[in-house]
Amino acid sequence: MPKRKKVDPARRRPTAVAKDIKKHLSQRDMAALLADFEKLFAAAHGDAKARIDLAITSMAAGNVDQAVTLLREGLALAPKEPGFHYALAAIYLAQDRADDALRQLDAAAAALARNLTLVNTRALFFLDHRIGKAAEAQAEIEDFLRAGGTADEACLSLLLRAQLLSGNRGAAFGTAHELLRRGTTDVEALGVVCEAAIKRGAVADFIRLATALPKPIQAHPAVAALLWASYRKAGDAEAAKRCEALAKAGVPRLFASHEALASFVDGLSDPR
Repeated sequence: MPKRKKVDPARRRPTAVAKDIKKHLSQRDMAALLADFEKLFAAAHGDAKARIDLAITSMAAGNVDQAVTLLREGLALAPKEPGFHYALAAIYLAQDRADDALRQLDAAAAALARNLTLVNTRALFFLDHRIGKAAEAQAEIEDFLRAGGTADEACLSLLLRAQLLSGNRGAAFGTAHELLRRGTTDVEALGVVCEAAIKRGAVADFIRLATALPKPIQAHPAVAALLWASYRKAGDAEAAKRCEALAKAGVPRLFASHEALASFVDGLSDPR
């Protein structure tokens, strides 16, 4: 019988630590998690991903200075690693240092050829309320698309948010339509199409679209609220009542009451 090959304990360690990480995540034990990632970092001999994971965990554990030191040391060793810039941007954003966060985003863009991941990450940062640059997020994505880039659903959802925040309702309708055409169940996209349908007197079109969605999606409070408003606008009291219980769960978070929602829907501006 052939002898079993001995496995170097150092090679076994990352797998064992990964199990510890899963356990400590479920327990929300930050001190233990930090120790786990320190072991991984030591075993990985300074690998960039291990360094970033340790820095993010250090930040979550409240050791912000340690996190920044780890990332700056990483940049000194690998100045073209965009992950270090992204992680630093996240730390600065958490500290309300929006200008420093934007500088790190620009540095990441300079270190990496523009791709979908970079564009989505930058747009997401621009849309953060602490930065509040919706127009820049929109331009970031639209420039990428004009250059021949292909948007995934996450990218289109970011573009839709940027267009809505920028007040570009016409462009938002086109993006929402494309998202729904791809089979997405983006609630913001549904809201834009609902708005357009109501203003254009085509409520039945929206109802037909929304009721073709899977039942669990129709049951989402925000979607049910849109259907409730649409049925009410169409004068179908019985159908509106069916949606009311589901809508009631989500509407108070967006509107003071059903009457406020109805008033909002009645007063929507034409997105064209």
